[in-house]
Order: sequence, then structure tokens, then C-alpha cells
Amino acid sequence: DMHPFLQLRKAQKTDADGERAAAQTMARSAVQEIVQMVSKQEPLYVPQFVADWDPLELIAILQSLELQAETLQVAHILLQLRPNDTGLMLYLSDYLEQMEDYNAAGHYAFAAAVIEPTKADHFKRLAILQEKGDDWKGAYGSWAQVIRLVENPAAGDWVKFGQSAYFADMPRIAVKACESALEKDPVDETANALMGKVLQHLEDFEASVPFLLQATKAGPQQADHWLRLARSYESLDLRDHAVSALQAGYKAVPESGDINFALGKMCREAGDDEKSLPFFEMAAELDPESSETAYELADSLMSLEKRVK
Repeated sequence: DMHPFLQLRKAQKTDADGERAAAQTMARSAVQEIVQMVSKQEPLYVPQFVADWDPLELIAILQSLELQAETLQVAHILLQLRPNDTGLMLYLSDYLEQMEDYNAAGHYAFAAAVIEPTKADHFKRLAILQEKGDDWKGAYGSWAQVIRLVENPAAGDWVKFGQSAYFADMPRIAVKACESALEKDPVDETANALMGKVLQHLEDFEASVPFLLQATKAGPQQADHWLRLARSYESLDLRDHAVSALQAGYKAVPESGDINFALGKMCREAGDDEKSLPFFEMAAELDPESSETAYELADSLMSLEKRVK
């Protein structure tokens, strides 16, 4: 009777020979045998000739055969046998992330971090999963660990820490984190953009302008930078500057529905319905789902018609 581990290796070979269905059947029966051995509390003894076995190899075989349920089943069994195997935990974490189960993926990343608490990479991985699951308080705690553990955190690490602080409703900490990032790299696009965004949130529009200007220089293709810059200028009653910012944004990203819409609104507010039309038309074409754009476009057309009459 062939040991289930060897059976899995045989399934892999069968699959390589182009017989996927037969390989899957073979692998499923090997998994059933592993489950039975464990439930009977039989040791998953390893014969001498597979003494070099690596639990990740077995899981990789099942994954390559696209046997999702069996992959998880065996991974869980192997973790019971090797409860401190961080490699196995991180593999499970990756696999669950691919399945978009961020909660479960985070659980295994957290377990790895508990076992190896001085490895910054574990906390980075955990933080990214917490962000994906919208757990910003958790992500803030994990990025704080990264900052503590890394000898010389990069600008990018400070930005991620700042971003998590911002979304966890700690804007003052976010500002400090951005300052640390900008000390490392004064022209970093994401650090400048985040600093501008946080200062806007704190309603310090004047202070936000130089950071947003730098963000537009570093990333002119990002419509959001131009829109934020225009918003700060408008809040400071610098309407001409706001218009110039949007026009520059339009030159850089003519296909941005948001910039076209904002320019259309500016023209309307200045009482120039005719000038607003091409912008609203373009915005409607780029984002046909937007009811706000459809409304402004229809309203501009009606105003113009009234004037013609």
C-alpha cells in the first residue's frame, strides 16, 4: 500500500504526463487517507525514502492540481502536526489572500508574527491584509511594529504608517509620520500627497498647498493631486489659482472624468454655461453612470436654451 505522500508525488507526475483528471482522483484519495490516519491518531510516519519531505511540497502539489478544499484541509492537518511552522502559516496566509479571505489570511500572518515577533516582514504582511480588510486600527498597530523593528524605516514604511493613522482617525500622528517620510525623501509623491490630504482634513488649507504642489510635480498623471490642490485654493478664496490648477490637471490627464467635471462646475459658477458644456459632455462620456454629471449637463443645456429663446 503506497504511502499517501508518495501517492501525491505520483499524482504530480501523472498530471505532468497530461492526465489531469486521473491525477486529481489519485490526489483526492491520498488526502482521504491522510485525514483517516490523523483521525485514528496514527502517526503520519514518513518512510525512510521520503525523509526529506517538505510539508509545503505536498500543499503545492494539491494547489497545482486546483484542489482548493483539499489544499486547505491538508494545510490545516500539517499545521496541527507542526504548530510552529511559520513557513506553512505564511503559505496558508498567501493562499487565503488569493481567495480574498483577508480575515483568515490575517489570522495566519498574525500567528507567524507571534511566533517570530522580531521579524518586521510578518507585521508588514499582517498590516497589508488588515488594510485589505478595512481594519485600519489593526493596520496602524502592525505598521507601528514595523517602524519599531526596522532599524532604518524607508520613506514608504513611514507613509504606510501615516496612511493607517489617517484612516484610523489619528491625523496628528499621520502628520508626524509624513514628516519622517519627507525627511527621508522630500520629493516622495505619496508622502507629499498624504501630507496634503491630512492637512486638508485638519482644515489647514494654506499649509497643504506646497505639499500638493510637490505631489502634482512628482505624479502629474494622478488626477486626485490636481483636484485636491484646486480644493485647497478654493478654500483659500484663490479662485484663479484653483482654475489654473484644474487646467494644468486637464492638460496632464485629459481623460479624467473628475477633472472635466470640476472644470465644468467652475465655468458654471462663473456664469459661463457655454464654456462648461464641453467639459460636462466629456465627463458624461467618461463616466456615463454619474447622475451628478448627467444633471449638470442637462441643467447647462436648459440654461443655454432659455438664453437663446
